[in-house]
Amino acid sequence: MTPCRGLNAWTSEDAAERAVAARACQGCEVLALCGAAAGSTRERYGVYAGVDRTPRVGAPPKTTTTTRRTA
Repeated sequence: MTPCRGLNAWTSEDAAERAVAARACQGCEVLALCGAAAGSTRERYGVYAGVDRTPRVGAPPKTTTTTRRTA
């Protein structure tokens, strides 16, 4: 059984709860599948494969593209 089954900590609004959830992912039998699924669906909130994807309050938004200025 996976550690996240039936629990809400992985999508909690409380960062401390999500941190506990992320640590609980260690050793999970579906860790790689979870990470791949979250990446393919571009999950932006909650804990997936031990990674908290929820944006931090006050943090600049993550960008997926870069631009270069030319002179």
